[in-house]
Amino acid sequence: MVRTKGSSSRNPQVEEESQQVEEENLCKQYKAKFPILSHEEGGRLTKIRFREILDCKYIPNSLLNDVKMLEPFNQLLTQCGLMKFVSMHEDSIVDLVTEFYTTLEGHAKNTNTLKFRMDGKPHQLTSSFMQRVFGFKKDGLCEPPASYKSKDFWKFLTGLDTPFDTRRGKAMFIKDIKYWLLHKVLACVVFHKTKSNRVSSQELFLMWCIHNKKQVNWTY
Repeated sequence: MVRTKGSSSRNPQVEEESQQVEEENLCKQYKAKFPILSHEEGGRLTKIRFREILDCKYIPNSLLNDVKMLEPFNQLLTQCGLMKFVSMHEDSIVDLVTEFYTTLEGHAKNTNTLKFRMDGKPHQLTSSFMQRVFGFKKDGLCEPPASYKSKDFWKFLTGLDTPFDTRRGKAMFIKDIKYWLLHKVLACVVFHKTKSNRVSSQELFLMWCIHNKKQVNWTY
């Protein structure tokens, strides 16, 4: 067939096959168990591999029970709706969590929507979805109210009569073990940190909300 001027030389089938070959090569290059669509995603996967995805280093329930701290700790987690998330240690979850963080895109413009892939399929994560699936509420506190005083609550947790400073706010200063464990959950589960040795301003505020039974907007 003779192409006329202005006719397209694109062949959708060839382009699809070429893209499939490129994806396969990227998967081999980055040793991925799921589709990799760009070198940017491959770079993220490489970084994630150095993190312990589900290793939050919890104290065993048996030990907490021996020191009579299991029930108070579980009450705090139940109160803030995080109880079901601290037991997700199955190995089968690791690959899905890795794929989620590898393919996660930032908020779309002027929306509260996150885009990602799971099992190779595109998905969107919205505030409504998090409310429906995880039970998170869209209402509640997003920012510290006027009644929140970081120095006062830090003193309550540690006994230290000094202003709270994230550079010096070590978790080891927290006296009550159930609040120390609560901080560990916030740091490792909510904020996905590999270490929980320091207390951030956000973590301190969330602990204050939970202690005072304030509704938190977890999807914010």
